Amino acid sequence: MIDNTAFEALKLSFVAGMAPMCAMFLVYVPQKHHQKALILSSSFAAGVMLFISLGELLSNSMDIFTSGYGTGGAFVCMLIFSAGFMIMNMADRIPDRIYYEKSSSNNPDMKKGLLFLIAITLHNFPEGMATFSAALENLEFGRNIALAIALHNIPEGMVVVSNVYYSSADKKKAFFYALLSSVAEPLGALCAYIFFYKYLSGLFMGAVFSFIAGIMMYICAEEMSVNYGEGTQVLKNYLILTGICFMCIVNAL
Repeated sequence: MIDNTAFEALKLSFVAGMAPMCAMFLVYVPQKHHQKALILSSSFAAGVMLFISLGELLSNSMDIFTSGYGTGGAFVCMLIFSAGFMIMNMADRIPDRIYYEKSSSNNPDMKKGLLFLIAITLHNFPEGMATFSAALENLEFGRNIALAIALHNIPEGMVVVSNVYYSSADKKKAFFYALLSSVAEPLGALCAYIFFYKYLSGLFMGAVFSFIAGIMMYICAEEMSVNYGEGTQVLKNYLILTGICFMCIVNAL
């Protein structure tokens, strides 16, 4: 029988995972406004994730490792953090490889849909594990992680919905692809519960937090490097700052 803490953690992962479905509003918005919506949502989400990855996850992980192992613990923490960053970078490259291998496909709509679906799924599966693990350690902490990931998932869903809908003019197809990308996160949380729940300890959670921080930092770096066009960089910078300030206020409440 699942206990209350694990159930609450799974619920948070489910809510964060379903965030891409919010992007279905794009099928009712003229295509010319899509870029503005993407800039607003993705840059704000990057600021939120930047604050949580460095200000909460990595900080908590460093405290756990250094309290037990001193300077050596800090070194281990940085190795795990770097591993999370690099693994997410490798996962991000897999869809590009599939794209080039299937570049001769006669069905560009399906090729584009497959590319984005794989990319989002690879991102969301470990994020589900992250939300679940954080909520088990501290429910309030888990809510902050779920909020950050949900805000990040909305622009991801917007990318899927806008590309699928405007290449096929099919709302049902856009809905189906958005739903598929959303399911990965609750599945990641469920896998974390099945395989890791019995082995959770302070040191294990420190490693998990450091690894998650690396994943989130990669996503932030990737988002901040995207060029949406001339004149958008200043807006992006202020939106990132707004996201950081928003999380400072949320933490103070």
